[in-house]
Amino acid sequence: MNLHLPILFLASTVATAAAFTPKKADAASNRYHAAHCVMPGNDGDGIKRSDNYGAGNIYAYLETMVCPVDDIGTFSKADAINFVVEVRDHTSSFYIKAATCVDFRGGTGGACGFSDQTGTSFVGFDTLIRTTLQTDSIKPWVTYFADFGYIEVDLPGGTPSNYSSVRGYKVGY
Repeated sequence: MNLHLPILFLASTVATAAAFTPKKADAASNRYHAAHCVMPGNDGDGIKRSDNYGAGNIYAYLETMVCPVDDIGTFSKADAINFVVEVRDHTSSFYIKAATCVDFRGGTGGACGFSDQTGTSFVGFDTLIRTTLQTDSIKPWVTYFADFGYIEVDLPGGTPSNYSSVRGYKVGY
């Protein structure tokens, strides 16, 4: 009996299992409804949430919406590889922009990384995607891993009947 055959079979089985076993970064993502997002600095009157378009800005001027990101052992923001933000842009004169940011826990201020945005003249539903969080030259979720992470979304001004909004967002690991 050839003793090398069982060893080769075992080695090929282990190699195949390792190649086809999903990694944490390949398989995991956290999805959130826009109800998780807030507009800091106001009492919430400018957020409209009661329709099919998620959470939107009904103020007549640009507002920043802050959407928190889980940062627990299994889903550390420092391990995130991408984010996806589903938006509805309802103005042809401005864009919606989304970026990764942190608030410093040990002091005032924070930092933001690169962003993705809709076109200035775009109107409709769009998906903002940043797939290079681990290779960007500015990585706030990695550089400031001990600070509080979030996705910052700039929404153009609107009215209660005509406004831009965030429908939901996802962070992939």
